Amino acid sequence: MTIERCLLDNTAKHLKHHDNVRGAIGELTRSPEIMQTRVNEFEKCLSAMKTYINGDPLERGSQRSILTSGNFKNLLTFRGNYHDLELGSIAVASHMSVDGGRVNDVVNNTFEAIAGYADKKEWQFVTETTDSGRLASGLLIEGYGELLEQIHEKQGLARDFVLAFEEVLASDLPDSEMFKDIKPWMVAERNKFGEALAFTLLPSYSPTV
Repeated sequence: MTIERCLLDNTAKHLKHHDNVRGAIGELTRSPEIMQTRVNEFEKCLSAMKTYINGDPLERGSQRSILTSGNFKNLLTFRGNYHDLELGSIAVASHMSVDGGRVNDVVNNTFEAIAGYADKKEWQFVTETTDSGRLASGLLIEGYGELLEQIHEKQGLARDFVLAFEEVLASDLPDSEMFKDIKPWMVAERNKFGEALAFTLLPSYSPTV
């Protein structure tokens, strides 16, 4: 089963009682390239994030240094707290397991948690987003963070991952469809990002005096 099929099946299984999700599932099924684009961009961003965390930032050639750019407030925190964490590819996720269980079980549990957050209005994007691409991006990013937290049983890991991932996405893939999808959410939470990133890529940002 492809990761796209897995995501669609679990979204339908756990979230189809929401009208907007049913509509998005229909569009994503008719136009699979929408999901495929987001999955590819997610993988590119995750790969860049792993390089920032595990590689020597001063040897990234033309890439800006993670230590001096001012764009990576949350990534620096993530790097310090979870530097030994494996960020496994979602496209080749069969190597991830919990106590010998297959990743499909963890994915199912993750979507059960997402459904709970949506029903309790904690994740409003799930129930309010009508754009299928934006919904796919949100579920990929937030869902992966939740998956990590369930696997490693570290409270707060999901949120820390999401903020760090968004910084890398904004800095390294600013023309991606995924960044276009989530940019309004980043603008709404601009106080959570460093001023350098906010001024460069979130132009509606202005620091509070």
